[in-house]
Amino acid sequence: MNGLENLVTRKELIGVLTQWQSGERDELAIWEWAAESVEARQANGPDADELVRDIMDLLGALPYEMVIVDDLPVFLDALENPLEETDLSINLLWNHMDAVDVDTRRLQHAEHPFYGQFTHAD
Repeated sequence: MNGLENLVTRKELIGVLTQWQSGERDELAIWEWAAESVEARQANGPDADELVRDIMDLLGALPYEMVIVDDLPVFLDALENPLEETDLSINLLWNHMDAVDVDTRRLQHAEHPFYGQFTHAD
């Protein structure tokens, strides 16, 4: 057994992100799912799909990176690109995330039921 059955595919990731976008899953469910998937990936070796790896890493750190549902159109757009355009898709993803003002998001989500607990300095 090589652990590849534990790796998240683009199709699966698109499905989960779409469920989050539609409200079928909430932030906590996404974070827990991603954290478990990242842990399984780290135990079983590298991903075949670097874009999926990068998005899963972001989702695994969802409240700290302040990834919100507003980011999903960029994630989904990148995931819809052909595999041979993975480098372009990764650039699209990271250009978007680099432009996010995390401090402003923390302020905007300070009262959010999920994100609020991660916005205050201890």
